[in-house]
Amino acid sequence: MNKKIRKAESLTAVHTSNLSEKGITLIALVVTIVVLLILAGVSINLVIGDNGIITKAKQAASATEEASAKNDMELFLTGLRMDKELDASFRLADYLSSNIGNEGIEDFLNNGDGTAQVAYKGNKYSVNLEDYTFEYLGKTDGIGVNRHIKQVLDNNNEDVPGIAMVEAGELETEDLGWKVLSINDDGTVNLISNNNTGFEVSLSGINGYTNGAKALNEICSKLYSGLEINGKKVLSARSANQEDFYNVTYKANNRVYNNKKKIQAYINTLDVANNGFSTEQITDYIDASNTSGVQANNTQMLLANTAPVLKSVSRTNKNTISMLGTGNNYWLTTRWMYSTYDSTNGTTPYTEDLSYEGYQMNYVRTDGAFTSATLFQTAKNYSTTGSNATYNCALRPVITVSADSVPDKTIGASVNTDPYYKGKSGAEAHGYVKADSIASLLGIDIKSVNKINSGLPTKEADMTWTKLTDGGYDSLTGEFDTSKYDYYIADRATSLQMRLTGAAGYNNGVLAMDTVCNNLYGNLTEIKLSDESTKKVKVVLARNAKFEDFYDDSNLSNGTYGGIWSTNANDSTAPNKITSTNNRYAPTLFTQYEGGDNLDTSNPSKGYSDAKISSYILSNAGTSSFVSNDQKNSYAYEKYDADPGLKVIYNAYWERANRNTARINIGREYWLSSRCVNANWDSSIFRLRCVSGGSFTTSRVFYSYAATLSDCRSLRPVLQVSK
Repeated sequence: MNKKIRKAESLTAVHTSNLSEKGITLIALVVTIVVLLILAGVSINLVIGDNGIITKAKQAASATEEASAKNDMELFLTGLRMDKELDASFRLADYLSSNIGNEGIEDFLNNGDGTAQVAYKGNKYSVNLEDYTFEYLGKTDGIGVNRHIKQVLDNNNEDVPGIAMVEAGELETEDLGWKVLSINDDGTVNLISNNNTGFEVSLSGINGYTNGAKALNEICSKLYSGLEINGKKVLSARSANQEDFYNVTYKANNRVYNNKKKIQAYINTLDVANNGFSTEQITDYIDASNTSGVQANNTQMLLANTAPVLKSVSRTNKNTISMLGTGNNYWLTTRWMYSTYDSTNGTTPYTEDLSYEGYQMNYVRTDGAFTSATLFQTAKNYSTTGSNATYNCALRPVITVSADSVPDKTIGASVNTDPYYKGKSGAEAHGYVKADSIASLLGIDIKSVNKINSGLPTKEADMTWTKLTDGGYDSLTGEFDTSKYDYYIADRATSLQMRLTGAAGYNNGVLAMDTVCNNLYGNLTEIKLSDESTKKVKVVLARNAKFEDFYDDSNLSNGTYGGIWSTNANDSTAPNKITSTNNRYAPTLFTQYEGGDNLDTSNPSKGYSDAKISSYILSNAGTSSFVSNDQKNSYAYEKYDADPGLKVIYNAYWERANRNTARINIGREYWLSSRCVNANWDSSIFRLRCVSGGSFTTSRVFYSYAATLSDCRSLRPVLQVSK
């Protein structure tokens, strides 16, 4: 038996007595109105106040719903307990996991400690898998149970190297730890945090470039200027900048235009005489709603037909350079721009022919290196347009304190702040501040400056789907199959953002992204389409979107797509740019597939983009020591006269979409589960593909000289559905 139980005369013409009477009447009327208003207020409060009838009714309804939900689960588990008594081999975990989508079971997650999260008939529960007891957790709101990133990676609930969820920590004062950074001319002391903040901030486009430095400084000021050290209040707080670690000299760049002027950021016109790229701050945030290149007033961002102010910079290390790294990416309040010149194959002096400009914010990489992120880049051919990009980093506060509050002023010496009290406000908090958003913290909504709100990886109930009319990539076979399957792509990217770091991120990123999407969306039995209609489906596999969903390489030769990338033997500079053996580090996965055993050498595009691994590569380093001599041609040069066979998807980076093109741009950046390698003379860059600004691009995670980078984006699920 296996049965389950589920279930207004002129004043002078007015007689005195009449005036008196009317006055009394007026007073009486006013009094009456006041009394009525009081009574009405009492009545309204009785109805809608905190303890009013409506509130009480809502509470009663909520209590009734909760009681009903508890009763449903009690009956459900009672029936399953009976099954256990009849069949000793019956396991509750097995039953719940295998019946998702049936009998009211909407989602299931084994916590690995004898308990599980269960979504049942629109409610969430924590269930003891041994004694069948449970705790009510509230309504699911259609998103199932909550999961941490490691719980959707299929790695025995363990972390995977190179894979992390973007931090979604609160905007709050944190225990970051502090140490002496520098002594100011007035004797005050600058302290820098040991760690970066637990939350991340995204800067986007030309607006992020303009307003980012001011915003980052103000965020740090709001969160950390209220702290105390040895009973003395902090004098000020800001974000770290490049001058904290480098002696910086700016000078005018002697490169000029030859009557070919372009657009530039308005903020760059404010600091032409100084080193303002780093230190100049705007008084008010600029709302650059007009980016057409036509300036009507100083509130607009871009100036047309002006030559950008270009400067060169030299940096020498300060004695604080050893403090640069924290193990995570964090912003520096340092703006910069670069220009790329096109000499037209040597026929035009480089000083006369500008190709394009990039507007950047500096940051510190995961491996502690100083670098920058391009937030806006002008289009080529001297147009007044450009493209925006988004980048996420944490913050690293710097606080300034009085000289007498720090006994030991040795650079690098640890300094403890006085206790502060979370959950308190005002003077009782002793400097603790918490806010839900940057807008609430600063009192202004700054365009293109946002706190990352990733949250836990969970199924998003409002996700809608569109059928890919030109087929989809079959991850099961590595081919396209529209005879057996239909492919549905999410109309937007996930709220979840995944961070991929280093060689380990290159190794594990594709498997991790696909696994997360499958565990969140692979058990769907009904989907909502973009036209708001619904459709019953049998999902064979859910995964993240791939380059191949938008790019068809079937009619391309190896020489066009993923083929041999050869040296130019006539390039006289080549011998001076040859890679040494110390610059031949590579991710483990790359070296495995370069061996040939698992790579279809007749079609080198196969493998590198979508190489299959059945389990994660768990090495924290994720690299081979360096590519061996017999593999020296894999991605970088050791000998000039060697045959540089770069069997990687290289040229494909520059290709354009030729399938499902209308589905690419969704107004948000997202990862593609596809790898590629950018091979240069002196190094190679290992990348994962992504969509940014509605176009294909790549994100760097590892260099062949063992440099580690980190980046984060959303995912975009794709469903492979049986016809």
